[in-house]
Amino acid sequence: PPEDPEVKIAREAHEEMLKSGLKLITDPALVQRVTTIGNKLAAIVNKTPIPATYGKENRIAFEYRFFVVDDPDVNAFALPAGYIYVNKGLLKYVQSDDELAGVLGHEVIHAAHHHVLRLQKEQERMNTQLALGAIAAILARVPAADTGNLVTGLQLVALQKVNGYSQMAERDADMAGLELSRLAGYNPVGALTFMERLARDQRTRPDIDLGIF
Repeated sequence: PPEDPEVKIAREAHEEMLKSGLKLITDPALVQRVTTIGNKLAAIVNKTPIPATYGKENRIAFEYRFFVVDDPDVNAFALPAGYIYVNKGLLKYVQSDDELAGVLGHEVIHAAHHHVLRLQKEQERMNTQLALGAIAAILARVPAADTGNLVTGLQLVALQKVNGYSQMAERDADMAGLELSRLAGYNPVGALTFMERLARDQRTRPDIDLGIF
């Protein structure tokens, strides 16, 4: 059978990141901690539908893969189809398995609810609308300077829309991730204590690189 498009995207992106210098940690203790919690979350999300407010409900069972990245930043990210990456800096920062489960649950939902695929489609639609707007302006014989202003305006509108979609994806990952961690047996309050500490440190310790957070 043909390879799932999301699996293909993730596999190729993973291989490209490794070629570009992404360093993975193989320390058994660190890797086991992440995979143990991650596999519990994956087992739930692969068999239990969790409503999606963005993307699509998790109806496809992926083979989730968890990687520890040799990077001191407090960060984690997900590729489509269940490729989940956690920085070493984040593992040092979390204070409990409940907090780590909250972060991993958030990233698992990004994959399970097909957020990247949805964002790609929205981006493609924005690019199409941008091109159509520019063509329409040219056909209407708008002066060249005004055409440039129009294109710039359209780009700003497109960017705002994509950022809006991204925020919708993050909200979905937050809420569904909390439910996922609860179903897997972890205390969802861990996600709250983690984010509260991030917010506090962002104000009082600007020297800490909190990555996307």
